[in-house]
Amino acid sequence: YLMLLIIYVSIAWAMSLKYLHPMVAISLIALFPAVKAAAILRNYYNDKEKMVESSKLTIGIQALVGLALIVGVLIAS
Repeated sequence: YLMLLIIYVSIAWAMSLKYLHPMVAISLIALFPAVKAAAILRNYYNDKEKMVESSKLTIGIQALVGLALIVGVLIAS
């Protein structure tokens, strides 16, 4: 959970310093599935089906945050 907190705080910090466009705030929506994926990893580390679900969530989160950051940089420049 600490790693998630660091990632999202750094995005918010970069937005507050005007390094990133406010549009990047869309990436903060990914916080909810990220917490769910982390909870699955913590509680069901021996259940392969749950691990697949957690992996799907993680891949989706990475895609969403990546796209939001790219769009934010393109809009800002």
